[in-house]
Amino acid sequence: MLAERGINISYETIRRWILKFGPAIAANIRSRRAQPSGVWHLDEVFVRIGGKRTYLWRAVDDEGEVLETHGTIDKFVGDSIMAFWSAPIEIRDHSEKGLRAALQLREELARFNALQENNDNPHLEIAVGLSSGMACVGNIVSNQRFSYTAIGKTVNLAARVEAACRQINYDIVCSEITANSSGYACLSAGKLSLKGFSEPISLYIVVGDENVANSSAFKTLESLHIKLVEHLKLEKPYEEILDQCIQLSTKIEHGLGEFYISLHERKGEFKLS
Repeated sequence: MLAERGINISYETIRRWILKFGPAIAANIRSRRAQPSGVWHLDEVFVRIGGKRTYLWRAVDDEGEVLETHGTIDKFVGDSIMAFWSAPIEIRDHSEKGLRAALQLREELARFNALQENNDNPHLEIAVGLSSGMACVGNIVSNQRFSYTAIGKTVNLAARVEAACRQINYDIVCSEITANSSGYACLSAGKLSLKGFSEPISLYIVVGDENVANSSAFKTLESLHIKLVEHLKLEKPYEEILDQCIQLSTKIEHGLGEFYISLHERKGEFKLS
């Protein structure tokens, strides 16, 4: 409405409005709205699995992962959810929040698939790509469109990282900045050539949270993984180390085994590292 009247409002002004008036407005809405239960369904997504209509709202509502970690849901794109952290309200540990949301999605999907298994329905899989950095966040306006969203190189990278999950054969992948800005258990996935980027990008798989990172099993695997990467770089024999990684990985995260098995076909992506 303001844009149509030729009034330009900055992101900082909107942020201050939200901080000042947002809590009171939200409390007023909640107090007046009927509450048949203690759960608020903000978004609902339905899919058909084995011919049965199933809802997946838990991925994005107050009991789910994105809002629980103070993320901002931007939009649904096909079967994907785009979310970002630290806007409109600044969050200092935004990288950690994003990683935590991704790991909680993994846990929730495991519970969902367990229920589907009892009904002889196929399992669902996720692919999560995370990137940290500067982005342009605010009301992106044209003569015919008005949208609060995030754009820029960091957003593009996150989209490319998500697409790279299939190539890497792992469900949660992040950029180097995201991996290094948290104390989470992350392992190098090599350097990949991504669409829209002139140089290969270093990517990391997200194995677990800080508890996993501090476990003796992961520390042992991390040492073996570093040694494995060095052998792949120098084109030295690596099969024995890879077998050790595969055996140890099953004790940490079940998807790690498939990641390591696929390294036979991805050796070249480590030579670029």
